[in-house]
Amino acid sequence: MHRSSVKFSMSIGIFVVAVVLLTSACVYHQLPLTTWNSPLPSDFRLYPPVITTGDVLEIRFYLDERLQSESYRLGVGDILRLDFHLHPELSRDAVMVLFDGTISLPLVGAVEVAGLTAAQSSRAIGAKYAALDFKDPLVVLSVTEGQQRLKHFLQSKSDQSESENLVIPIFEGVPIQLPFIEAVSVDRPLQEIRNEIIQRYASEFGVQLNVVANVRQRETPTVTVMGEVKLPGRVPLKHPLTTMGAIAAVGGYTESADPKRVAVVRFAPGGNYQRWIFDLSAALNDEDAPQNGFNLSYDDVVIVIRTDIADINVWVEQYVRKNIPISIGAGLPIGN
Repeated sequence: MHRSSVKFSMSIGIFVVAVVLLTSACVYHQLPLTTWNSPLPSDFRLYPPVITTGDVLEIRFYLDERLQSESYRLGVGDILRLDFHLHPELSRDAVMVLFDGTISLPLVGAVEVAGLTAAQSSRAIGAKYAALDFKDPLVVLSVTEGQQRLKHFLQSKSDQSESENLVIPIFEGVPIQLPFIEAVSVDRPLQEIRNEIIQRYASEFGVQLNVVANVRQRETPTVTVMGEVKLPGRVPLKHPLTTMGAIAAVGGYTESADPKRVAVVRFAPGGNYQRWIFDLSAALNDEDAPQNGFNLSYDDVVIVIRTDIADINVWVEQYVRKNIPISIGAGLPIGN
């Protein structure tokens, strides 16, 4: 899906959710104006706390040249040394892991070792010889030329992108697909995503592969300004922005606007939301007014009400039905 289409769909979706919530309030609750005010927040969020549509992650891989045999998983092309203390005739100085992930040994033939640690491979080899009635076929396996699987993986990244970095655009609900590990879900905080990626690669390659996951780009957040303003729409939120600043960004009030009643709706996880009614005319005359220190957060909806509206809930119902050419559902729960 083209990114611009995704952004447009998100914008419509957020706008519709705001409309549905406000409409359900007016249809089922007819809330008095005084009940709209939630406690003023002490801070604001410029970006959503989760990684989602429009964000871009960068995954970087680094090879640790130190060989940690206790956690290293064997791969195609690795060269192994096998020492049988009680059966020296079986020892080998250089055994290569073949393309099918096996090594070839006398008497027992192919033994699959790719993806196993040295200790696991030693037990698998010993079991093969024990099945042939060898007494105490204990073998010590060491990697003399290793990290071939890792080097092949890193080389494949370089062939594809001319670097060892993966740049991954994020879409809501679409897991991140990364080589060698299972898909990683998004719509979570970056730290959760980062930890899961690092842990999964550690399980796959051991400590030889260092993985760094960071945000390369975040989708520019916006707020929506609607109602009695000259150019209703979305305003980029690139820095702290007050309610009056957002209204100014869309051309200011219309002649029918009521600056004494400007609504702000802020969504929260779980379908709840906070809501405020501000008297912006008073804020102009009082620099210490609380609304002067109120900064909008991502996806806030600002609604400027008309002067001739006695009941905000009735106005919302009339405004929505008149201006939005869709069928609005009702009966949604109202959050506090």
